[in-house]
Formats: sequence, C-alpha cells, structure tokens
Amino acid sequence: MTYQEIQAMERKFDAWSQLAEKPDNKSRTPAAPLHSARDITKDLPPQVAAFEVTREMFINKFLEETGGIRGGWDEYDHGTFLKFRNRYKGKIIFIKHALVAIPTKTEEEIRDHEEWYQTYLSMNEKKKESIKKWREKKEGEKEEVLSKVESELAEDQQREEQKQQRLKEQIQEEKRQRFSQLNAWKVQKELERAQAEEKKLREALDKAQKEEDRKKEKAELKQKVENYKKEREEEEKFLEDQKKVWEEEEKERHRQNSAREIHRFRDRDQRKIQEKLAKEKEKENEKIQKQKRLDRLREQVDIEVDRDPSRLLKPTAGWTSRLKDKGPSGSGPVIQMPHRAIPSWRQGMT
Repeated sequence: MTYQEIQAMERKFDAWSQLAEKPDNKSRTPAAPLHSARDITKDLPPQVAAFEVTREMFINKFLEETGGIRGGWDEYDHGTFLKFRNRYKGKIIFIKHALVAIPTKTEEEIRDHEEWYQTYLSMNEKKKESIKKWREKKEGEKEEVLSKVESELAEDQQREEQKQQRLKEQIQEEKRQRFSQLNAWKVQKELERAQAEEKKLREALDKAQKEEDRKKEKAELKQKVENYKKEREEEEKFLEDQKKVWEEEEKERHRQNSAREIHRFRDRDQRKIQEKLAKEKEKENEKIQKQKRLDRLREQVDIEVDRDPSRLLKPTAGWTSRLKDKGPSGSGPVIQMPHRAIPSWRQGMT
C-alpha cells in the first residue's frame, strides 16, 4: 500500500466521521429555557395543562375568598378544631366536643368550617397528585432518554467495530494478494515496506479511534452536565418557591403574634389603670372617713358656753378649792393633791 493510498484512506475516515456527526448535530435541539417550578404543565397535553392551571387559580381564589389557610378563623380556634377532629378521626361526633372547647363559635359555624376544611383538603390532595404525576412523568422521560442514548451509543460502537473489522479484513486481503503477486527477490523489500505502511495505518487507526472515543466521552459528559444543571435549577427554583411560601406563612404568624401581644399589653395597661383608680378611690375613701372622724371629734369638743364678762375677775374653782383646803404650813404628809379638771371631751379616753 502506497502513501497516496493511505492518504485516501484517511480522507475516507474523515468523511465517515463527518457523516456520523451530522445526524447528531441535526437531532440536537437547543436547550430549553428555564421555567418555574410551578410550571408543571409545560410538558403536559394542552387540555391537561389548561385544567391544572385552572385548578391552581381556583385554589388561590378559594383561599382568598374563605379567609386564607385557616378559613378565616384565628390560630387558637383553628388549632383546637384540628385537635378534636384528629382525636375523633374526622367523625362528626367531634363537633359536639369542639363546641365546648370553642365557646366563640356556634355549632353551625363549626359545621361550616368542617365543610370548608374538607374542601381545602380535597384541593390539596388533587394538587399533590398532579405534582406526583408530573414528577413520575419526568422520571419516565429521563429513563427513556437515558435508555435511548445508551442504545444509540451501543449501536454506534457496534457499527464502528464492524467498520474497523471490515477495514482490517480488507487490509489483510490486500496484503495476501500483494504477497502472492510478488516475486521471491522482492519479498523482503515489499515486506519491509508493508510493515512500515501497516505501522502508519495502525497509528492512523489508533489516532482516529482515540479521537472518536474522545468525542463520545465529551458528548456524554456534556449531556450529563446539561441534565444535572437542568435538574439542579429546577430543584433550586422549587425550593425557592417553597421558601417564599414559608416566609409568607412566617409573616402571617408574626402578624398574628403581634396582634396578640398588642391585645395583651392593652389588657395589662387596662389592669394597671383599674388598679390605680382603685387605689385613688381607696385613698379618697380614707380621706373621707378621716374627715368624718374629725367632724365627730369636733362635735364632741364643741361646747356652747354663755359668755359672762364678770367671771374674768372672779377666782377659779381650782383656786377656791385650794384656799378652802389650805392648812397650817409644815412638813407633814400631803393628804390631798389638787388636780386640774378633765374636759368632758377627754373623759373616757385614758
């Protein structure tokens, strides 16, 4: 085999490689744009997709019209309702017990809340079932794509092996034909040249095989990276949406807690005001009682006496008594000691 023949074989290999690559390029579609984790209807039939979108809008509208995820009830009443409902496993008898534990609600309101909650659970179950079906469909499509890729790779490898085998057989046949045509005196020279050409051809085949393997490996790696990136972005988007829902619920709980704290502070301030008013009233009562006691004392002390200007120059009763009882001076024992008279208002206080 001459050098020109080897070049011709290389051109054939290049042409085969280009032909093998063209279908892949045509079949490769551009990467789909990223979509939201909520857009689970993208790969569904139009009728099913429209139904899922309508259902999602209906759930949101239902919650807006009925007071949110607790049906317009506060957290305590709704929690008590769920506690009795779970305790009696949804049996209608739980309404009688819940009526006692929730005094702010009538039996009719509890029954209406039960109907609302059953509707809400039914909607959530349908939504979960839709998401589950969508995920199962995605998993099935992923398995189908992987199986198809593996099958195509196996077929390509088999075709390449068959091509290489035919090429080797062709080379061997050409070698046998040439050996049979050569004369004895040219055998050694032709053998050396054939060996050199075979070496070059082997190197060319090895190079082509390595290039083909490298392309296959690169294509597989690229496909894996794209699949992983797509799945990762979908998961991140889904987690982000879940985080937003959680944050909204946290905000709602925070608003409710703030309302309860404000109510508690108002009650505390009201109690303090009542206590202060009670203390002030008590002090006022004490002041009134004290004033009443003073008035009574004044009434007891207030003695009306007729004025007699002539009494001013008369001796007092005490002085008169002293003059009567005055005996001889001396150091004898004191038989009687005069005392001042005790006012009538002080009598009985000692």
